[in-house]
Amino acid sequence: MSASQRVDGSSRPHPVTGQPDPADLRNQAALFCVLWAVGTIAHVLRKTNPTEPFVWLLMIACVLLIETPTSRWRLGAVAAAYLAYFWTNVPLIGNHAHMMAFANLGILATLLWNGIRGGRGSAEGTWLPTGYLRLTVLLSYGASALAKLNTGFFEIETSCAVGMFYKALAAGGVQPGSFPPAVEWLLPYVIAGVELLIPVLLFVPRFSRTGIVVVVIFHLLMSLSPTATAIDFTLVLLAFVSLFFPATTATAVVGTAAGFWSVLPEALRAGRAALFILAAFVLAMCLWSGKATVFDNRNWLILAAAVLTLFPLFLWAAWATPSFRSDPGAGSGGRLPRNLLGIVLGLLVTLQLANISAPYLGSKNLGTFTMYSNLRTEGGTSNHFLIPRLPVRMGQDDLVEIVDSSSGWLRGIRDAGQLISWHELRRILSMLPDESITYIRDGVRVELARASEDPELVTRDPIAHKFIGHRLYDPRRDTCRH
Repeated sequence: MSASQRVDGSSRPHPVTGQPDPADLRNQAALFCVLWAVGTIAHVLRKTNPTEPFVWLLMIACVLLIETPTSRWRLGAVAAAYLAYFWTNVPLIGNHAHMMAFANLGILATLLWNGIRGGRGSAEGTWLPTGYLRLTVLLSYGASALAKLNTGFFEIETSCAVGMFYKALAAGGVQPGSFPPAVEWLLPYVIAGVELLIPVLLFVPRFSRTGIVVVVIFHLLMSLSPTATAIDFTLVLLAFVSLFFPATTATAVVGTAAGFWSVLPEALRAGRAALFILAAFVLAMCLWSGKATVFDNRNWLILAAAVLTLFPLFLWAAWATPSFRSDPGAGSGGRLPRNLLGIVLGLLVTLQLANISAPYLGSKNLGTFTMYSNLRTEGGTSNHFLIPRLPVRMGQDDLVEIVDSSSGWLRGIRDAGQLISWHELRRILSMLPDESITYIRDGVRVELARASEDPELVTRDPIAHKFIGHRLYDPRRDTCRH
């Protein structure tokens, strides 16, 4: 099937309007919805517990969206369920979970805007904020790559690049130090270079095809070891990457999938929803129980199968697309709209920029798109080559040494030689007010038989503790942290 064909099999040329064909935009949105649901399910299976609030609602919403990916209401249900799940876990939640939250906020805002306007514009495919979603992944991915430009990432002994390389090869019995020092020295430069290059390639229209191929191959290599940990992020990332194809490519992919579906027996196609939902829940129950593990990597088998299925699909789509538009974001679906919705999405982009800047400002360093970067900005200093720390004492500079405690959790921090911020110590002790603690803060030793003897120490701030999270700090070395 040609990349310009419609789902119905016709090969009529698009109208010469300078705008993408509405049918192509709808197919692009439908393809994204399927991939977004798959990526969300991967995140749920890898990062959540079946007893967490909202995760089963999120799973149900994802399954229903896969069954009918053209439904705006089902996409809205996925976005709302994810944001509810995110709210119950923030701020102690991972980096790409924040990226997904920003994406779902933009999706929900767009759906609500179109709903208020009576659905006007949805026929043209504008119910998916394509431009905003592209910008979201470029900002988060670019921030992660930029954060790697620090001293810790390029030191062999501490580099996340070297550590994750050997962790991925551990399934084959490869031990740290098995490769020559020159290879270990080169790894941080390769990883940082590729990650810095990817957002540039995706952003520049004439290089988008190359960017898609690079990101797909790069993250396939990072995902297919059963001892690697990034496979769920890869599936989420592929959903974003699909938006960098011309909309006509989505039509070709959807049409090809429809062709495969048509060869199935009629009875199976008629009952696809019930069968799919049943299979999905049986699979989730089996995998979530932890039985399907390889090298203790929960759910790796099924997620690796998903990645291997999508890998040739993306490469085929990149190869089969005759040419990428000079402006892949042309049309109403490719840039931020110039109305109230555009203002809302612009504010969300501003929040993303503030979140990216937070480590360098000293306010927070959890969920700030600095994954596996070795970045250190605590204590008023920064190990980044280019970006200094704001020379103002902030929350992540107020570090506390645990001397002793009746809490095993706090003793574990002490035994690991780590420091904890005053902000995070208050969060912990607000849940453990009866525990004893001895700590040193600003050179002053404090000993309390019960933490509640200091009301401030056991008081959780309803705003600051909800939106700001700090990592533990190891003063001895640049540790590799997600």
